[in-house]
Formats: sequence, C-alpha cells, structure tokens
Amino acid sequence: MLTFVVNIDFMQSILHFFFGLTIFLSSCDAMEQNKESQEPNVDTREEWKGDPNYSFKYTLSQPVKTYVLPEKLTEVSGIAFTEKKELACVQDEKGNIYIFNEQTEEVERKIDFGKNGDYEGIAYKGNTAFVLRNDGNIYEVKNVDTDKQETIVHKTSLGKSNDTEGLCYDKLNNRLLIACKGHGGKGEPFIEKKSVYSFNLKTMKLEAKPAFNISLNQLKKFIKRNQLLERYEDLKSFFDPAKAHTLFQPSEIGIHPITGNIYLLASVGKLLIILNPKGNILHFERLDKALLKQPEGLAFYENGDMLIASEGKKSKGKILKFQYQAQ
Repeated sequence: MLTFVVNIDFMQSILHFFFGLTIFLSSCDAMEQNKESQEPNVDTREEWKGDPNYSFKYTLSQPVKTYVLPEKLTEVSGIAFTEKKELACVQDEKGNIYIFNEQTEEVERKIDFGKNGDYEGIAYKGNTAFVLRNDGNIYEVKNVDTDKQETIVHKTSLGKSNDTEGLCYDKLNNRLLIACKGHGGKGEPFIEKKSVYSFNLKTMKLEAKPAFNISLNQLKKFIKRNQLLERYEDLKSFFDPAKAHTLFQPSEIGIHPITGNIYLLASVGKLLIILNPKGNILHFERLDKALLKQPEGLAFYENGDMLIASEGKKSKGKILKFQYQAQ
C-alpha cells in the first residue's frame, strides 16, 4: 500500500503562486489594451504603397478634339453630362446652366436656376441637376429644363474659407463628392491637406467628416515608395512648407465610369491626381499649361473618354477631349 502525505503549507504556496500569476497576466493585458487605446489612429493611406498593375490610359499631350467655347462660357467652371447625354456647363458668374452642342459647337439653350453667384461645379442624377457654389451651398434643380423645374438650396456647414469648387455624382454610394480648393477644416488635422466631403442624397445632408483627405505628405511618400524621383523633381515646389496651402488647390472631381477611380483636378499647380475608391493615390500627371491654362471642369463619357474644361485667360474657354486607351 502506498501512502501520500500532503504538505498543507506546500499546497498553499502553489495556490498563492497561481493566483498571483493570474492577477499579473490580467493586469498586463489591461495595460496593453489601455496602451492601444491611447495610441493615435494611423491613416492607412499614408502607408499605401501603390498598385503595381495600374496604368494611366490617357495621353494628356494629345487631345483628340478641342472645343472652343462661346464668349458666355469664357469663365466655364464645371461640366457634366445630363440624363440625355447632353453636355451641361456652368460658369462662375451666372445662375445658368448652358447646354453645349458638341456637333454645332454652340450653346443650344440656357437654363436659369438661381441668382448670379460664384458657381463652380455641376452634377446630374436623373432629371435633377446639382450646382455647387463656392461657399458650400448646393442648388438642387429638380425637373431641370421642364415647366415643372424647381430649385431648392441646401446650405451646408462648409463656407467661403473652404472654397468648394469640385462636384461629382457618386452613383455607387448615392452621394455627391465635394472637393475643397481652400481649407478642408480647422486645426492640426487639416494642415497641408485638402479635403473631399460627401453630401448624402438620401438624407440631403453633408457628412460631418471628410470622405477622405489628400496630404502633401501622402503624395511625398507615394513618390518615394514608387521610386519616382524624376517626378519628385517635377513637383519639388509642391513640398515647400511655406507654400503648401497655395500649391495644391483642387478645382474639380470626377469618378471614372469604368474603373470607379476618383480623378482630382487642380488648376493651381496644374495637377491631375488619380485615387482608388478608398482615397489611395494611384497616379498623378502634371498638366500642360499651354493646353490647359486654367483647368476647372471634368467629365467622362460612358466609354471612358475624358473631357477637361479650361477657363479662358485673355482668350476663349476650351474643352479638350482625351481618348481612353482601354488596351
């Protein structure tokens, strides 16, 4: 027969050890969770390394067509295709929508929607037109170009300091995207950044936070990671901290009908930035100021061909057509 002698003191020591270990591990886990909660969120776009399979499908030095606009569209500031596939234009002085006939190269008709003002962008959803004023107000023109036309003004939290210039319809998310040429917001989170906001077409309200921001640091890192040193030289002036607030000023925004990528056009700096739907940089192109003196408008045909409208500077405004090279 085997006899076991239990040492009570020894067993108590073992129990105390495991009890203490449990408390220690729990406190370590709590400390780690607390540490994680205190760490700032990292903007994953800053760490984006690019898409090696992306290729730019346009030759911006070779437009396939140039439309010279009539005098009333010298200050053309926004373009969009209507539900009937007509080309609608706005300019930054009059409360009018101008329907431009691509065959005759003339304004076919003029649609009044509001008082004179600084109108900068236009977008269409069905038979409703949306026109953006530079102070963030959105003009919803229902039943546009009919005898039942009605204009509703939506005032947003954006203002003149934001200098809202870019507007497009995001069909997938049932919203409007608004690009700020000026400040994206107040405070440190918006330093050296430009913001794109979204206007919800279900609630008819502006979302409080930007849909995404584009920072100079983001562009800088993209260039470095993709070893685009020659492009850095091309854009070196963009990274002057003393001028950061003036060198990158988006004037238009558009969504590619085939890829869903976001195109951001900057008149100041003559830059076209292509983002994926999440707001990550895919590509950028410097625009030829001899061709596009003041690029302000952007629109796409369903086949991917692209139109860029340019205001006239001591000359007439123009719209240039660029062919989408699918293959």
